[in-house]
Amino acid sequence: MTRWKTQRLLMTCAIAFMLLCASGCGISLNRREVVYLKPGDPVRLAQKVKRVKVWAYDSKSQPFLTTVDLDEGKYVLDDTK
Repeated sequence: MTRWKTQRLLMTCAIAFMLLCASGCGISLNRREVVYLKPGDPVRLAQKVKRVKVWAYDSKSQPFLTTVDLDEGKYVLDDTK
């Protein structure tokens, strides 16, 4: 096999490998899954979330908007009624 054919074969294989990985059908180093939860299910935070806007209540039971940091490992719920 000539040098030109070898280089062309290697380049074709490299491009095919990149396309396979980019399409998601090949090797995935950062695999993620999507899990759907029912409304109202508690969720545990995997990492700290900074500057989250939440509704809180003052001493007169009036709601007000404030900003808090949610620490890793805390459980949170959505506002389903």
